[in-house]
Amino acid sequence: RSPNAAALGAVTVARGLLEVSQAPELAESVLTRLHDVVFGQRLRPPKAASVLGGQVVSAAGGRDDSKWDSSGCRANLGALALELALAHPSSEELERFVSEEIVRRYPSLLAPLAPLCTG
Repeated sequence: RSPNAAALGAVTVARGLLEVSQAPELAESVLTRLHDVVFGQRLRPPKAASVLGGQVVSAAGGRDDSKWDSSGCRANLGALALELALAHPSSEELERFVSEEIVRRYPSLLAPLAPLCTG
């Protein structure tokens, strides 16, 4: 957690990232471009992939650049949003973000994000 995260609006940025990246009406080409810009290269995550320690990993735990899957891309961007929110120094603000944004609005992210919340 960073004392500067509140001033930088980490949770606000995380909310915006979730809202854009999880929008069902977002065209796959736009989602692909967003993913490319954020991660610096076109990674092709499998379903339920997530970002752990800056590496895209498959549900099986190994790096996987196999067939493109937009749900894996959404999971990667959701993981990045959670990592941004985790930087906020207020545990109350973090809890509000998780309960209001992830649990209530984007429950499909719960399984891919679980590894970030354990250990």
